[in-house]
Amino acid sequence: MGVTWVFEAEQTAKSVERILESLGAELTGQYSIDVTPYNPPVPSTEYPPNIVMHHSKCPQSTFSICPKGDFKKSPKAVCDRGFDLIMSKLSAGLLIDNAGKIEINGNEFRLHSDWTARVGTAVQGTTVKGTIVEIEYDASLIVVQCRDMIVEFIKNTFNKYMGISYDSSDRDLSFRIALEYFDDLRLLFNAKCSGLEAWQIVSYAISLCLFIAWFKRMIRSNEPPLIQIRKSVFSLLRSLPWVRRKLEADLAKAQVEIEEEVHQYDHMREFYKFLPERCMDSEEILADGRRYAMMGERRHVQHYDPQTRDEDMKLSAKSIFCSSSTYSPIRDPHRSDAFPGVRKMEAEILKMTCAMFHGGKDACGVVAGGGTEALMLACLAYRNRSRARGEWRAEIVAPSTAHPALDKAAAFFDMTIKRIQVDGDDRANVGAMKRAIGPRTCMIIASAPNHITGTVDPIEKLAKLAQRYHIPLHVDCTLGGFVLPFMEHADYSVPAYDFRLPGVTSISADLHRYGQCPGRLSVLMYREPVFLRHQFFTNSEWPGGCYATPTMSGGRDGGAVATAWAIMLRKGRDGYINACQRIVEGTRQLAYRLQGIDGISIKGSADLCVVAFTTSEVNVYNLVDFMVHKGWHVDPLLSPAAARIPITLSMCEEGVIEHFIEDLEVGICNLKSMESDKLGTTASFYHMLKKVNDKTLVDELSMIRLAAHYSIPPPAERRSLRTLSVEGRKLSMLGATGEMGKKLEELRRGYQKDKEARKEAAAAAAQAIKDEE
Repeated sequence: MGVTWVFEAEQTAKSVERILESLGAELTGQYSIDVTPYNPPVPSTEYPPNIVMHHSKCPQSTFSICPKGDFKKSPKAVCDRGFDLIMSKLSAGLLIDNAGKIEINGNEFRLHSDWTARVGTAVQGTTVKGTIVEIEYDASLIVVQCRDMIVEFIKNTFNKYMGISYDSSDRDLSFRIALEYFDDLRLLFNAKCSGLEAWQIVSYAISLCLFIAWFKRMIRSNEPPLIQIRKSVFSLLRSLPWVRRKLEADLAKAQVEIEEEVHQYDHMREFYKFLPERCMDSEEILADGRRYAMMGERRHVQHYDPQTRDEDMKLSAKSIFCSSSTYSPIRDPHRSDAFPGVRKMEAEILKMTCAMFHGGKDACGVVAGGGTEALMLACLAYRNRSRARGEWRAEIVAPSTAHPALDKAAAFFDMTIKRIQVDGDDRANVGAMKRAIGPRTCMIIASAPNHITGTVDPIEKLAKLAQRYHIPLHVDCTLGGFVLPFMEHADYSVPAYDFRLPGVTSISADLHRYGQCPGRLSVLMYREPVFLRHQFFTNSEWPGGCYATPTMSGGRDGGAVATAWAIMLRKGRDGYINACQRIVEGTRQLAYRLQGIDGISIKGSADLCVVAFTTSEVNVYNLVDFMVHKGWHVDPLLSPAAARIPITLSMCEEGVIEHFIEDLEVGICNLKSMESDKLGTTASFYHMLKKVNDKTLVDELSMIRLAAHYSIPPPAERRSLRTLSVEGRKLSMLGATGEMGKKLEELRRGYQKDKEARKEAAAAAAQAIKDEE
């Protein structure tokens, strides 16, 4: 053992070790030092503090220091291990300070033949206190002989390779430690890649970039990560050549079947593909229109009142004539300067509807083009309100039974939606929705009633929840908007649901359902104008001038507004109360009759105007197909597997519900006698929805069905003048000579025969309708 110089380095232990390794030092082992302070119970001059140290390289020795103001003048001593026993006997004057213990652990290096260096990290408890370096010169035991040499060695060595003066004002230990770890990672990465070829490194780099791009797209998406991963896996599988060929063949076959199903009621398969060369006769146009209207029409779908149908239709026709003939066919309520009359009609529709829902003097809103647009406008307003407050990832909290227009709004407006499972009675789970509320929640949704089972959510509880957390609550009354407000007047018990609840900030109600208005319109109402302002769109930088719209569409048909205004005034409160009573009684009567059939159970509570049921006797989807074939309006439900019957005023007529029950019982009996495992069209589709994990395939089929609505298949037997191809159009322009003329003449004769046959069919259909009435 020689002369040792101990100092605290400003660098980390790793940095000091690299300096030593660059000088040729070799690692020879590890070492440790423990430092234990002893302090008097109270400050005393009789018992000064003492620090006891043990060095692993001197196992039989104990080093003792009594620190004073000047550490250089502090008494120091080297003793054997018996010194620890002496210190333990001095417990009356000195007590061990366990909290002040310091441990130093590190590595020992041998440099050339005369120098030994030890580098360790000092730790007190869990806190790193610094780096301790020992430089030992083994060739001498006399300090004065080698002191200057050791100091010069330390100064030159560390200053040369560190390149610093030890002014640590601009250094942070944590930053240096991070740099050291980064350097270690760099060295490790280089060591791992040393055996790779260039093409491998490039391939790994490209794969890493693609993974990072995919990961960024995933975290920016509004879909949950598991769903995105599942979609990515299925997309990868579908990209395999043999899988892609099989899917393309199956989808092509499905497209043919879907198009055939869409056009199943069109037996003639004749279409107008081009504008007529000359104007057509009005009688011919009306005959075609009547024939189109009779294609596969379901019974009891329309929401008109059979008791006042004729008067309502006449009034609607006169209203349309007023708005389209007396004033203008393109009358737009948004153009108040040009069409003030229709603007006034729209404003009166809004105010009358707000009064129905107990809106105060500040209640406001817009007339939208249907329930979907009304819901989307509400989501847009609350999203913009959230962004104005600094939150750009707005979130909707809604029960699982809320209308799918919310998902459409989330996709359109870059929002996320949390669907919360409902309770056993098919009502919103208030507790679960409370737990789903977060800092990004911009709105809460409630249904009155929902479109699945006709159940009204606990709006009063949700309103208190929304008011507590200062979150807007939108009540979707698009289905029951003209039933709920009149139930109290018809002596039915109705829980609070409208603007009488302080937490309700907006309501949407359809005019074309139980409002009995012919045009597809909805009213979106807000409690205060501050919410409505977030819905408006304005653009003052367009070169054509200032562009501003209150709804999705830039303009709207004034005829629809005029007919809605006329029907609302025609019905009045008494008319709607009468219709409400018939709807509610019809709903309850149908639910009661269904419960009396073996195997049928009601889903939900059938509060207003929808009855949902399932059956254990037969496949419910096959039963839906049977009832649809009979002409009834019955919709399938996915979860749970059930059927849904919307109650219209025509279904509430005398004997209609009894007729429905009879057909339903016949359908159950017929399906029981058939093969139980045979699935119809609806059953096959919904069975696939439940079994197929790759929902993108289901989406693909849905898009094929949507596209089929605009498809024009070739005629079944012959080609008429309506479906002329390019060659056919050229043929029609040729002269009536030769073979071409004969063919053209045959086509014209056939067309005249078809024209006469259509007129006769239309006349017979009109006579049949009059006979039924």
